[in-house]
Order: sequence, then structure tokens, then C-alpha cells
Amino acid sequence: MRNVGFGVTGKLGLGIVLVLSLCLVSATGALAQDATDVNEDAADQDGINMELFQPSIFGGKFLAIQDSSTLTRWSPGIAVIADYANSILTDLGDNDEPDFDYISQVWTIHAMAALGLWDWLSVGVDVPFHRSRKRDLDDIRFPIEDVTVNGAQLETWDEVGDIRVEAKARVLNQEDHGIGLAIAPYVLIATEIENHFLGENRTTGGGSLILDYDFGPVTLGANGGYHARGRNDMLGTEIGDAFTFGLAVGDQYDNGLGWSLEGWGRAYDVEDSDTLDGTPVEVTATISYQFPKHGPKLLAGAGPGVSQGAGAPQYRLIGGVSYYYHRDDRPTTLSIRVVDIETGEMIPNADLTISNTAGTTTSHVAAGGAWSGEVEKDTYQIQAEAPGYETDTKTVFAPKNADTGVEMRLTKKVELKTMLSVSVSDKCTGEVLDASVRVGTMAYNTSGGSLSTELAPGTYDVVVEVPGYQTYSSEVLVSPATTTAIVVRAIKSITLTDTVYFATGSDQILPRSYPTLDNVVEQIAATCEYDYIEVQGHTDARGSDEMNMKLSERRAASVRAYLVGKGVDGSKLQARGYGETQPIASNETEEGMAQNRRVEFIVHE
Repeated sequence: MRNVGFGVTGKLGLGIVLVLSLCLVSATGALAQDATDVNEDAADQDGINMELFQPSIFGGKFLAIQDSSTLTRWSPGIAVIADYANSILTDLGDNDEPDFDYISQVWTIHAMAALGLWDWLSVGVDVPFHRSRKRDLDDIRFPIEDVTVNGAQLETWDEVGDIRVEAKARVLNQEDHGIGLAIAPYVLIATEIENHFLGENRTTGGGSLILDYDFGPVTLGANGGYHARGRNDMLGTEIGDAFTFGLAVGDQYDNGLGWSLEGWGRAYDVEDSDTLDGTPVEVTATISYQFPKHGPKLLAGAGPGVSQGAGAPQYRLIGGVSYYYHRDDRPTTLSIRVVDIETGEMIPNADLTISNTAGTTTSHVAAGGAWSGEVEKDTYQIQAEAPGYETDTKTVFAPKNADTGVEMRLTKKVELKTMLSVSVSDKCTGEVLDASVRVGTMAYNTSGGSLSTELAPGTYDVVVEVPGYQTYSSEVLVSPATTTAIVVRAIKSITLTDTVYFATGSDQILPRSYPTLDNVVEQIAATCEYDYIEVQGHTDARGSDEMNMKLSERRAASVRAYLVGKGVDGSKLQARGYGETQPIASNETEEGMAQNRRVEFIVHE
């Protein structure tokens, strides 16, 4: 028996199948299983839909290959696509040359309608009307020796083909993610067509996985799917389910012109292929023009079959018109809320700065904590500011005909005060000490050894006094919006148990002062981590200034010499006389003058 063309021509078809099969997935699920069960029950109803051209119900950049776009909500679409296919099913002679056509010519009008249910989900229907020139399968007698005498004459048939009801759900928006992804399950409703090669004669189903990617100059689309049709016998061959595949490249320009180059086909599960084998594949080039403002689109295309598979025509001519209404009246908007990050409450009268990719910047006020406005489809940088809050910045993409909500979450600023803190402790023991603190003209007392007070920025004289310890004094610069910390490690004062007595007008220490100085030696030994100790000599005001200065220096040197003699490190002792320059009492009385005649010890860190 001679083979009816149902095959890929050599390596070309195999290469197409291998490349495009990477896109193929089963998207039918339970629908495919249900359709298979029905088909097995109806296997005695011979039929196969060899109409390879199935235009996209939902429009888009391509003709037969679907892109991932969907209609906006409640947006309708209609299309009328007509095509002429020549020799879609041909008997091949002994030399694989066409002998005669089973189906010589097919004119088809696809009447299609679609509706967007949501922005991501559309549904549609395709009702094909066929006029074909074909031979009645029941009249063909094998072996075929003389077509003119076996009763299988070409006849004209007018019929309604299988009605395709399809849904398309967009998973990834190509405009947002660069790559688009959608799934499209469908059902083919049988119309009990008389032409066994243009209808399944039973309800079948399937689905497609849709991918597209915008490369800039062009968009690439790929479809892969599965048609669950069950199994039946056609011309002595068991034909089962089919994988569907397609690839397209094209673009739609702003001036309304568009083009595409597309290829598609099917790979049937075929057994016992004595008369039918292989995979039908065809390609088509299409040009189109869309009137402004999403008006009607006119299209025309043509292309050959690239295999001899059943359903692949010798050539196909296509023309049509479509109109898909996109609700562009839905504005592209940004809706911005400015809230406190801790409480979630809106912050009124926040200042907004919005910049697009072109560098255009606009300013707005979020009265009541919210602002909404129309923008162009673009990527925006949004900056929100409010008194007492840190600035928040976000980058968002605003897709066309959609509202993009943005929440700006502001953090309250930490109010930095100008503060002075003072902590006081014993340098040797670390014991916390309470002290009297004077800051300029203000007096404070520490609590638990520390003090913290808010001040105006400026320079202050700070004096810290602790009974039994040397007085600490320093000039301190207090900077604005900072805390200036003073850590005082207080040193115990070296105190005298009695006056150090000298012979009148002399630097000779009287013996009765030895116990007093011996006690000083013990205090020096108990003093830790000091640089040196200054031995100071002071006099009253009697006598000349020069005489008093020299006398105080000699007396300080005598005390130093005594201490060194008692074992104190001389390198740690410095003697200095101050004469009458630093009185601590009045020189008008004997009592006052006695107080001014003194020796003091100052520890330097």
C-alpha cells in the first residue's frame, strides 16, 4: 500500500522537533485524561482535524503562535481570519511524488471572539467555517489504481469545524519580568463534521505553555503543548495524541506596522504507519498594520509546508482583520502612603519627590499621609520626607494601565540633645565618689558618682570637688547635638596633720614637724600612678617680695630633701616656692599670716 504524506522530510523536520521539543510540556492535566476516556469510548468515530493553522484567539504580536499577553479586564476582542490551504493531504506515489489529493483545497474562515475576565485571565472561542475540495474516504477503494474509476472523485464540502474554546492565564508579565509566561488550556467541541480529515468527530482537549521574551529589536515567542485526542484508525494507521509546538519572531512598531515569521506543527503518536507516518510542519511570514489608538488590525501572510505530514499544505495564504479593545482609559497611576514604621499610622503632609528614568523629577505633598497621581509606564525612584523623620527611598516599576501601590515607611529621628556627663571615681581603688560639680555658674551634685545635664553648646569651666581629694578643674568644649563626657579619676589629697614649722626667717625644719612629714611619706607611698608631686612653699606678706620668694623656695627644697631622706623617689618630687603670691587668708592679722605660711603637696598625674 502506498504511503499518504504524513511525514517530516529528513533532517529538517527532525531538527525542528528536537529544538522545539524543549518547549513542550503537558498542560492539560485532568482535562487531558477526561478527553482520553471519552475518546476511547468513541474510537469507532473516525476523524482527525488536519487543519494545522489555528490562529491565536487573543491577538498579540504573532498570528498562530501565542504571546503571553492577555486582554485587560472586561476588554473584548473579535477577529475574522481567512486562509486558503492547498493540498493538505496528498497520496504519494511509488517515487514519493504526489499522485492525487485526498483534500485538494480548503478555504477556512475563523470567526473568533475573546474577553478579558481579569487582567491576567482571558477566555475566547474560535468557530471555523470550512469549504473544502476532497474525496469521500468511504468511496476510496484500495489498492488505488485508477482514481477516475474507483468512485473517489473530488467534491465540494461546506461545514463547521471543531469549535475551540480556550482560556489563557498569564503567570509572568513580560513587561515586568522581561520574560512572559502563560498557560492556555482548551477544549475542541465536535460538530460531527462529514469531512473526516477536518474534525475529530468527538470532543477533545489540550493545553499549551506560552513563553515570550523581548530582545529589544524583536520579540521571540515559543509555544509547546499537548492535544489529548485518544486513538483511532485513519487510512490503516493508528493515530493517537499529539504534541504541538511553535516558534515565532516578530515585532509591532509604534507606527502601526508589524511583522512576524512563524513556524508550527504537530507530532502525533503513530503506530502501524503503513499508510500514515510523521509530523506536519509549516511556516508563515505575516505583515500587519494596526490603526492608531489600538484600532483594528489588518494582516496578510503566506508560507509553505516544510514537511509532507498530513495537514501540512503545499502552501497557505492568510488574510484577516481583528479588533481587540484594550481599556487604555484605565490610567497608569502611583498610589503612595507615608506611614510611621513603628505605629503604622499615616504621616500627614509628607514631602514626596518622584523621579523617572529620564531624570524628570516632580514634587508632591502627601496631604493626610497619602498621594495618588497618573504617571507614564516607567521605573520611578520615590523619596519621602517629613519633619522629625528619616528619609525613605524606594524604586518601583509602574506597569501600564495599572495602579501601583507604594508604602513609604519612615523612621523617627533620634533627637540628639547637647549633653554633659561627669563621672567621678577614686583613681586607685575605682570606688565611685559623690562630688560637687560646678559648670560655669551652675552647681550640681553627682548621684552615684555620675551627673548628666543638658546644656547649651559652648565652652565651660568645669570644677569637680570631692572631700579629701584634689580638686579637678578643666575648660571643656560642649559641642551641639552630642554628649560630652568627662571622666574624673580623683586623687586623694596629701594632707598635713600639723603645720610644718621652720626656724624664724630660715629654711630649717624644726624637729617637732618631723612626725608630720613622716606621715606625708606614708601618704605618698599609698598614692598610685602619679607623674610627680610638687612640694609648694608659701609665705606671708611680711618682708620684700624677693625675700619671700627665695625663702619659700628654700623651705620647699628643705621639705623635699627631708622626704628624699626618708626614701621617697627624688625624681618624683619637685620643689617650688610661691612666696606671698598665693595667700589663703588675710595678711592683716596674725592668724591669717600664720595660715599663709604653709607647705602644700600637689599630686600631678
